[in-house]
Amino acid sequence: ERRNAISPEMHAELEPLFRRIATDREVNVVVLTGAGEKAFCVGADFGGMQDNLDEGYDDGHHELMWGSAALVKAQLAVGQPMIAAINGDAIGLGATMALFCDIPLMAAEARLADPHVGAGLVAGDGGAILWPMLMGLNRGKEFLLTGEIMGADEAHRLGLVNHVYPRAELADRARQLAQRLA
Repeated sequence: ERRNAISPEMHAELEPLFRRIATDREVNVVVLTGAGEKAFCVGADFGGMQDNLDEGYDDGHHELMWGSAALVKAQLAVGQPMIAAINGDAIGLGATMALFCDIPLMAAEARLADPHVGAGLVAGDGGAILWPMLMGLNRGKEFLLTGEIMGADEAHRLGLVNHVYPRAELADRARQLAQRLA
């Protein structure tokens, strides 16, 4: 319903989950995907930010920004190969998490963006480095400075994702690749 937006509860659950995966010798490969078909993850839960403002956090609870960086660091500490099955829109932190995976796969109907600039923010979760690194400095800066949304074909053309599949095939393709890597 909230398009897999990262809430404080998800922050609290995902970081230790990544740490457990990193130390679990029985896990050979990880597939990261979103629940449902609308979104992989739309990043921060802006509805939750409004709740934080209403509860008296003048800045919308900026500790979550540090939490985003910690979440990404925990993800990067996972030594097993990670496949992103980007089944829907991956926005902001959601895009960063998807693109930090070793092999990102994307549904043809999905979109990528990092629109932090629209809220007057710089991507504090690694996106400011990741996008230019993956697609070239000038292209990366353009997408970060405009917050423009790109479709799957463009993400593939620019080197952000390895493969694009129809949404109906994505999970099976990710599973097949995971079995091959495992």
